[in-house]
Amino acid sequence: MKRKSPIRHKVRSLVRQRRSINYLTLVVLFLLLTVIVSFSNKVYAGGEVLIDSFTTFSTYYDLGEIYPGVMDPRSMQGQALTISDNYKLTSIRFSLARRGSPTGTLKVFVFGSTGTVGTNARPNVPVGGPYLAISGGIDVGTFTPGWIVFTFSGINQITLLKSVSYCFGIAVVEGSLIPGVNEVRVGCHSSGNHAGNHFYERLGSFITTGGATNDTMFMLYGEKIFSPTIGQFNAPSIIAVDEYFNLEAVINDVDGIANFKNTTIEISQNIILKWLNSTNIFSEFQDLNNVCVLDVSGSIRETINSTAYRLKWRIKLSIDMPKGYVSVIAANTKVYDANGLSGSGSEADLFYFKGLPITKSIQTTAQILAVLLSFITLCFGILIIVHPKEYFNKEFLSIIIILIILCLFATIFAMWGY
Repeated sequence: MKRKSPIRHKVRSLVRQRRSINYLTLVVLFLLLTVIVSFSNKVYAGGEVLIDSFTTFSTYYDLGEIYPGVMDPRSMQGQALTISDNYKLTSIRFSLARRGSPTGTLKVFVFGSTGTVGTNARPNVPVGGPYLAISGGIDVGTFTPGWIVFTFSGINQITLLKSVSYCFGIAVVEGSLIPGVNEVRVGCHSSGNHAGNHFYERLGSFITTGGATNDTMFMLYGEKIFSPTIGQFNAPSIIAVDEYFNLEAVINDVDGIANFKNTTIEISQNIILKWLNSTNIFSEFQDLNNVCVLDVSGSIRETINSTAYRLKWRIKLSIDMPKGYVSVIAANTKVYDANGLSGSGSEADLFYFKGLPITKSIQTTAQILAVLLSFITLCFGILIIVHPKEYFNKEFLSIIIILIILCLFATIFAMWGY
């Protein structure tokens, strides 16, 4: 019997081992690729979130006329709803089907709302009137029945504001529709439970008959946006007349510093200062009493991080500013962003303004007078001590008392404000 060569056996073992290593390597690479793709998809879709939806079907309501319509067939179907938070509009989905062979382009219009959401809310403009945003178009003849995505881009990615009501209407804007023959069918529910309500166009008007129970099927998507904030106000605790100091505030926007538009800060005596992000210019917006002077070149913006700035207005307050505590007033202390959102802030008694009831020249004169009166009083006192019989009398003492009082007042004027 022929024995197997040890060398050949070893070679075969090595080949089998290498094959198993290669298979293992392929499995590991496949798993890594799956994780990477999955992660990429999550990152890509991470910005867009579901804002609101209603997905229960019971019937179709049809589009049988090109929008804006004037005849009996409906040229728009839609849903009125109230937004729960601040979002940038990105897309909306409607459940659609076809009857026959309609032609044209489907688009979604966004309007403001009038009426009561959940009962009779409808667009707040006439049929064919101005809209807030409009989606990209979908060919009526080629879409696959089901959930159809309509996207918004550019200036049509409007900000949907928290607690504000909007109407989203779908319509065919061009082409050919024949009622009952060639139509687009919109998925709805005749007794839905959505907080909003269905509306439609008919005979040239927006109507909400049955709106309290009817709902349109939809899925609304957007990117969450955050209101900017202003706070962390700072200034020296005590401020003197004509003394330059920095009035500081920190503004923050989760959406990034490029999203800032402008900022105003109001302090006591109706003084409003402003900063504009696009030009990084500091200015005095309002000073009704002319008590504030802004050093524009000395005012600066400091970057704290990718979402926050520290703004420093370099100002001084004149002698006409009333003495006392100065506060940051909420009414006009605001930061605005590019999305139309804003935040406000305030702080009581941020600093104390010492003020001066007299001018510098009067103060200097009072200082000289105080010294002179003190010297005269001292001389009269010496006379009384040296010649008591001649000068220690009622008249002379009255003069000394008057001099002492004048000296006291001069000293008070001289020291005021220090």
